[in-house]
Amino acid sequence: MNKELTTGNAPFRVHKSLLDAVINALSEIFCNDRKADKVLAEVLRSNKKWGSRDRGFIAESTYEIVRWWRLLNYINESSIEGEITSFQIKKVVGVWLKLQGADLSAFKEYDKLSRAVLEKKYEEARTNRKVFHSIPDWLDEMGLAELGEDDWLKELVAMNKTAPVTLRANTLKNSREDLAAFLHNEGIETDFVKNVPTAIDLRKRQNVFITNAFKEGRFEVQDGGSQLIGLMMGVTPGMRVIDACAGAGGKTLQLAAMMDNKGQVIAMDTEEWKLEELKKRARRGGS
Repeated sequence: MNKELTTGNAPFRVHKSLLDAVINALSEIFCNDRKADKVLAEVLRSNKKWGSRDRGFIAESTYEIVRWWRLLNYINESSIEGEITSFQIKKVVGVWLKLQGADLSAFKEYDKLSRAVLEKKYEEARTNRKVFHSIPDWLDEMGLAELGEDDWLKELVAMNKTAPVTLRANTLKNSREDLAAFLHNEGIETDFVKNVPTAIDLRKRQNVFITNAFKEGRFEVQDGGSQLIGLMMGVTPGMRVIDACAGAGGKTLQLAAMMDNKGQVIAMDTEEWKLEELKKRARRGGS
């Protein structure tokens, strides 16, 4: 469903532990109002027996269900207003998996779901832009007013695509050409990002956090748009710069590298844990 629903998928089975993990993650996100990345980090640490494929399934399913929450609830004929229940989450997970071709016959609560009926509801949703692209009413009204119908639709399609994994070469340690060669030697193929001189995209999604390149601080995961913002700052060595909403410090570290570690970058945020994460990243990257 990254672009649109694909049909005719070969049936695949889902293990109960993976199904439970997705449901638990979504319950934390929607019922306890927690951030998806923090929840998934905890869930994926909870079972050391899961392999990379299992972890990928849990993470992708969780993120995609969050992305398509409104559309999936429409297909499920459930409301997104008011309190979200665990029963609702389970049903929506079942809808998502059925649409992806999962064989859920081992789970009685999902066995009655008809993929043909779900696909019919999916097609019905095409007549409602807000539902089909799974966005809130206010955002649709704003986008329509700002961009007009044609350009707004292009933006919606782009926003609902899975973003590429983009890395920023840490120029304190290597150029992006050096980084690409280093990753190639570790079995990871990349492409340069046009007009962003420090950015490379992975050709396929892989766990880059287990690479020697990551352990040595040769790169940070940072999307190309974010890197462009840092480049537009035009900082030079010797400056004093304040990053007033630093988060975990992607742009803070980028600015430090652009300044060749000469000067001062003051990172500020309301969340202490984010700044603690920034400290770890700075030590690894040599900032």
